[in-house]
Amino acid sequence: MTEPHRDHVLVTLLGLAPKHATYTLGDRRADAPLAPVALYELLPAEERPTHAIALCTPEAGETFALFETELPIPVERIEVPTGTDDRDIDAFLHAFTGAFPPGTPVDLTLDLTHGLRHFALLVYTGALYLRALRKGDDAVRIRGAHYGLLADDRRTSRFFDLRPLLELPRWVHALETLDQTGSAKPLSTLLREDPHQSAQRISQELDQLSAAYLSALPLELGRSGHELLCQYRKPLGKHLRGLRVPLTEGLVGTLEQVIEPLRLETGSKDGWKRQVPLTENELIRQGALIDRLLDDGHDTVAFGVLRELVVSWVLWRLPGDTSAWLDRDARSRAEGRLHTLRTLAEQPSEHLSEAQRELGQFWGTLTDVRNGLHHHGMRRQDVLGDQHAKARERVLTYWRETASRFPDIDLGVGGHLGPLLVSPIGMRPGALYSAVHASREALGAPPAHVLVLCSEATRQLADEALDAAAFEGPRTKLELTDPHGGLDELEDFVERARPHLLEASAVHINLTGGTTLMGLLAERLHSAARSLDRPVRRFGLIDPRSAQAQLDDPYHPGRALWLDSPPSTPQQEPPVD
Repeated sequence: MTEPHRDHVLVTLLGLAPKHATYTLGDRRADAPLAPVALYELLPAEERPTHAIALCTPEAGETFALFETELPIPVERIEVPTGTDDRDIDAFLHAFTGAFPPGTPVDLTLDLTHGLRHFALLVYTGALYLRALRKGDDAVRIRGAHYGLLADDRRTSRFFDLRPLLELPRWVHALETLDQTGSAKPLSTLLREDPHQSAQRISQELDQLSAAYLSALPLELGRSGHELLCQYRKPLGKHLRGLRVPLTEGLVGTLEQVIEPLRLETGSKDGWKRQVPLTENELIRQGALIDRLLDDGHDTVAFGVLRELVVSWVLWRLPGDTSAWLDRDARSRAEGRLHTLRTLAEQPSEHLSEAQRELGQFWGTLTDVRNGLHHHGMRRQDVLGDQHAKARERVLTYWRETASRFPDIDLGVGGHLGPLLVSPIGMRPGALYSAVHASREALGAPPAHVLVLCSEATRQLADEALDAAAFEGPRTKLELTDPHGGLDELEDFVERARPHLLEASAVHINLTGGTTLMGLLAERLHSAARSLDRPVRRFGLIDPRSAQAQLDDPYHPGRALWLDSPPSTPQQEPPVD
């Protein structure tokens, strides 16, 4: 796309009593009665403005006439107040900026040599305003800014290039934006203006840093920050010095100060995440990111990261190897433990300590707040209402007072009564008999407890089948009033079974036998066991004999078909995601 035509305007200030002087720019010299006239002559032909605007007070009429005569391009006069009243400042800036209305893309070369002393500051401020607010095809660009410093003998004046002073606020603003919002976009934009490859590479890394922060990706953010400080800190300083931006070391130091708390030293090869260990320092680093996101008002991503950090904290505190802490199975294990604490904390329970109850309540509230934000309010509750605000404060209070220290809270709950077998029973008791044999074979010993799903008609058959299987442990019968259509009974049965599931060190669930409703109940108990972080396996039973043979000899072991793989340890069975 062809760039629209852009005017190039010389903006100058005119005072009183002009005098001839010799002006220099680089190794070139020019004699002129006014600095802007000399500047025009000293600029390379391709850098010369096409017309000029002079800002002058009513008293500077004679000086403007001389300027109009000496300068070989069209000249426009804009009258400005002297600035003896505070209101004159606004009038001056309106006069200056009003000379370039929207819809007029323009390049400016500024001469700040003459005029009242404070006029230079006002033009400087107005130029910053125009450049900051005029973007795209309508942009105002500063091509140059000059000040002619008169020598004591009034014979030779050197032009100073002041454009670096106009650049400095842009870099300061970009760093301030990074510090306050986490967005590196303004910094990246400034670097993209330079076509050099080194500037482009730094810009790309800053874009990654910004994306990682605003998307709340703690590991990617840490890696990007490390790359910036290790590989691009010196090139950035060199780039700024090349632009002659003042206070370069301070700017680079500020960048380092902002990024340093979040940086994470990582490998540079593919799969670098697998090399990141789960340590207390890593938890603290991610906690610092959460605090910063909260301070910046990024609640949605902050609560998302906080949820993941709590999962990592629990993983760190659970026994076992944490090298696979980013794997889904490992994280599901920790989530299951937290969900167990939440489930028990929501009802009277003797199984929890006070610390465990507080953690369970925190996890429940955090999950609710996080879900409301991450579903972007697509729920009946008002996620900006008082209820949400109170829940948010409860989460933050626990985070700041307890969780941010990652204390060693006992996470073990239940599992004291050994393996549990859950099985339905219908009019053919052989399924329960075979289920006991299958569980015994898988465990290498009989289950410690059997939970039977039965009806009034099959209650007695359950005892017969268990006796035939030589099961001598405790047996609990959950009796369905309507074993065929009592869907409304299922939730109550799950609640009655929950204590038995919690106390089991492992749960085997047989899906064969009984009515369809009993099979649905068995699946519900499977989900409940997983939600309580119990290692759980389902299985079905096959008896290839004829129906008559099964009736004649019901207590013949069938073949078990296991639907779930056995966990390597009881704690590693992944619960529901």
